[in-house]
Amino acid sequence: MKKQILLAALLAGATLGVNAQTTTPTTTNSQGTTNNQSTNNGTTTIQQGTNTANRPYQSQTNYNMMTESGIPQNIRDTYGSSYNGATGTKWEGDGTNYRSTFQQNGKNMSVIYDKNGKMTESRTSMEMTDFPQSVQTAMKGRNANMPYEVKMGNNTYYSATVGDQEMYYDKTGKSVDMNSMRNPKMK
Repeated sequence: MKKQILLAALLAGATLGVNAQTTTPTTTNSQGTTNNQSTNNGTTTIQQGTNTANRPYQSQTNYNMMTESGIPQNIRDTYGSSYNGATGTKWEGDGTNYRSTFQQNGKNMSVIYDKNGKMTESRTSMEMTDFPQSVQTAMKGRNANMPYEVKMGNNTYYSATVGDQEMYYDKTGKSVDMNSMRNPKMK
């Protein structure tokens, strides 16, 4: 009996451990790597916990993995009409905001919707060499990786991970504090 209980506990723990892991989409990295990454032929893969999948946004909120049926219908409708043909869709949420991570047209993407179904932020993977020249210059020598184009409203920013910190730049190469952009009351 004790063996059966122990076996059941170990199986439950292993199942929770597997379900609590997610793999951040693979991005091409020609700038080098940092900790928690493995590199194979210039491609960097980073393993993250569920609350920081796709590393960006980690300072915004703690999301929990959700099934599509747990996402409000208005958000699913908006997502479906905007990203028809997306593959590998995964959902997370916190009851106020909902994030979808997926692939479309060969790009790793994620979007955040508020509870009313309005997209508040989107993120698209890109190559470091696709950043505007001013952003490339600002990041030169920083061993940056995981490049993304970030859109918030009518504004476009460029992000990359330097060490374990997410760095953001506007199109002129000026560093931007995204926490104050997301939460204007913090300014």
